[in-house]
Amino acid sequence: MYSDRQIRDLLYVFNRVVAIYHLLLLEELKGYHLTFSHARVIHQLKIKEPRTSAEIIEKLEISASSLSGMLDRLEQMGMILRKRDKKDRRIIWICLSERSKKMIEEISNSQTRKISKHLEKIHLTPEEIDVLIEKLHLLVESFYLPSKKERRPEA
Repeated sequence: MYSDRQIRDLLYVFNRVVAIYHLLLLEELKGYHLTFSHARVIHQLKIKEPRTSAEIIEKLEISASSLSGMLDRLEQMGMILRKRDKKDRRIIWICLSERSKKMIEEISNSQTRKISKHLEKIHLTPEEIDVLIEKLHLLVESFYLPSKKERRPEA
């Protein structure tokens, strides 16, 4: 069993990591004149494109008016493209532009360099990084597993 102190320390470290990642991302986004909300839309399109506005609204749990303004801004900046469906002209598909794909690659490369620099400061070996990654994956996966109480008995 883990102590309350250990769990609190773990939660504290997780919160710090998330906050630091958020700050790193915001710093990168400033260079492109984008907000975190814009990045969330772009991220959804990176996961799956094209998407409709309704799909993005559902995934991000935001209002249609909020998304509409963000899409207008992203389109003006050349980050997204809107395309009418050829079969049903009422449907407008939203996809990433080449500019946004390039930006995603640049931000990813920049973040990789920054994180690598910090990992070198704490002298983790590649093997230790692999163990850390494996344990974090296991932790994430555990949130998707039913607890013993929720498990159904075998038939």
